[in-house]
Amino acid sequence: MPHTNIKGWLFTTSYHLVLKKLKQLQSVERIGLANFSEPLAGEADELIQASQLQFAVEACVDDLPKQCRRVYTMSRHEKLSIKHIALELGISQKTVEYHISTALRRIRQRISGAILILLYLFL
Repeated sequence: MPHTNIKGWLFTTSYHLVLKKLKQLQSVERIGLANFSEPLAGEADELIQASQLQFAVEACVDDLPKQCRRVYTMSRHEKLSIKHIALELGISQKTVEYHISTALRRIRQRISGAILILLYLFL
């Protein structure tokens, strides 16, 4: 099925690329950076920017309405399906989809500039 919402698809793709890179950076930070006596300025800057982006996302999630934040957390952090979330919270699947879409839209609006900067740096 072709994507009709290019802006949404582009954001989702960018968002997942950034999250993938953040996970890679966390792995490198735990394993590899301990071996360097003095980190390179560029690497340190990238880590700081990645941390800032992660902080901005977390702050945005914290500002979401209670139910929206709960649904988003269950979906993204606990990796639960829409159906499972709906059953657990006693709401419809469409309501779960609405809350996830709302959360992603608010996060995208708040950090859209930061994502573009990070994509430029990492690509």
